[in-house]
Amino acid sequence: MLRVSVNCFSKSGAYHVVGRRSENGPALLTAANIDGKMSCDRIVFNSSEKYIFPNRTFLRLKAKEIRSLWVDMPMGEVTVCYCTSEYTYDRSAGELLLYGPEHEEGEIAFNRPVELFMDGKPVCVKKCGNIWIGVYVHDSKPIRCSINCKKPLT
Repeated sequence: MLRVSVNCFSKSGAYHVVGRRSENGPALLTAANIDGKMSCDRIVFNSSEKYIFPNRTFLRLKAKEIRSLWVDMPMGEVTVCYCTSEYTYDRSAGELLLYGPEHEEGEIAFNRPVELFMDGKPVCVKKCGNIWIGVYVHDSKPIRCSINCKKPLT
């Protein structure tokens, strides 16, 4: 159960952001654009790690749009630090299905180096501070995201 409130907010105040997490598990943030206009912003998440995300792009929410974002989600050997897309896990294929508005950039970050594939095509992952980030563009259908650990951490 998500019982613990987390310290999170919209960096410039464009969105209303609330977050909950389980004792030692992932956090679920809800970002809502309660204004009457499209806006771009970043989310500040303070926990054991501090993330300001997205890092290489902006979170864009239309007027009255709400997005649920998982933070610190374990995925086998890797943790998804954050993802600007809503997603589900396709257990049979071992892939994430990423959902977002068509033509919008999305960003996904990891706690370690990974090989990242979107719909079977490699995506460049760059180190930014202590996380590794991939940027992609949404299509009209969900993106199939495959994650492979690149090398063991020492």
